Amino acid sequence: MERQTMTAKEGAAFLGIPLRTFYERVRKHEIPVIRNGQRILCRKHTLQKWMDEMEQASVQKPEPENKFGITRIDL
Repeated sequence: MERQTMTAKEGAAFLGIPLRTFYERVRKHEIPVIRNGQRILCRKHTLQKWMDEMEQASVQKPEPENKFGITRIDL
């Protein structure tokens, strides 16, 4: 049976980022992980889904803001 989780080192390699950056983003709750005591685990499927969501968000056009920083709402 194939393992369902990856270590932090494997997760960083999967994302293509340095391990230090991985830990920093985990600390800021930016990367979805599973904590088991001091051990940090992540699922390949969850990281792939997270990357897909980040990619989609990067191509969506942001709503224009006025000078007060309030997003315009069309009724």
